[in-house]
Amino acid sequence: MRSRVFELEKENLGRFFTTIEKEGLTVELMEVNTHGNLIVQIDYTEDEREVLMSLIELLDELNEEEQEEEESEAD
Repeated sequence: MRSRVFELEKENLGRFFTTIEKEGLTVELMEVNTHGNLIVQIDYTEDEREVLMSLIELLDELNEEEQEEEESEAD
């Protein structure tokens, strides 16, 4: 079994945990950091690797959307 640690912003929790629940992955809350972000660990098997990669892609997309919003607000 392998594990991966993620830092999740409050705004992204819904979509992230919906995917985790749908796929039946195991999640452990590690801590809440000073910014209020959740640090979670996901345990996965080699067979679940593709699901984990889709979670990484989802977070990348969400972070890109957030950056674009911040940039448009700054204009």
